[in-house]
Amino acid sequence: MQAPDNDPLLLRPPLATWQAADKTAFVVGLAGMLDAHAAQQLKAADLTAPLERLRARGAFSVRPFSHALLDGLLAERGILRRARPVRLPPARMEPASAAREAGPLVAPFRTHCASCHDTTLPHPPNFLYGSPADVEARLDHCAERIVVRLGMAGLPEASRSKPPMPPAAELASRGIDPAHWAVSPELDVLKRLAASRLRGQDPASLLRRPYAQLRSCLPSPSYAERSR
Repeated sequence: MQAPDNDPLLLRPPLATWQAADKTAFVVGLAGMLDAHAAQQLKAADLTAPLERLRARGAFSVRPFSHALLDGLLAERGILRRARPVRLPPARMEPASAAREAGPLVAPFRTHCASCHDTTLPHPPNFLYGSPADVEARLDHCAERIVVRLGMAGLPEASRSKPPMPPAAELASRGIDPAHWAVSPELDVLKRLAASRLRGQDPASLLRRPYAQLRSCLPSPSYAERSR
């Protein structure tokens, strides 16, 4: 026979007791979300009845707390909430690159890398942004690091000193499996084009060097200079 103390059907003391919400704290927090005019009108009002009507309609249980509830509370008090104009800063458009029409030595990079590297932002390196001459100069300057990042795709993950480029997320967004990409002719073209800019250096030797010792990409000018 089971001991009474161990009977799973016996009532146990509650683990926690929830108290009724502090209405004063609720109203104070609510007023903080209102504009000054509405808060002043609600300051001396008894909100018990309006809040109870909102609760009875299920307003607090069917959706997250939002400004729609505030509008409902004001409506219960006969107050129309004044619409405030939204003031956003003027839109700043990204200047269009001057090198959209790329030659055969640049076009593969534009196809596979432009979504990240043809911007006015300094990171990731914007080696595809600018005039055709700018792009050629930046690709030459970034060649060592481009070769290494492309080469990482063919190494086991544990042997990689840096993530491969294009990154797995970018490949996935285009429906490309990283394992397929690692042996694809498209990657081979990119690797050959990048290696052709090394001026005789051995691509394999670059993979053995610490990444920080590789030639860095060209520094980007300030945004004000880029957007002129």
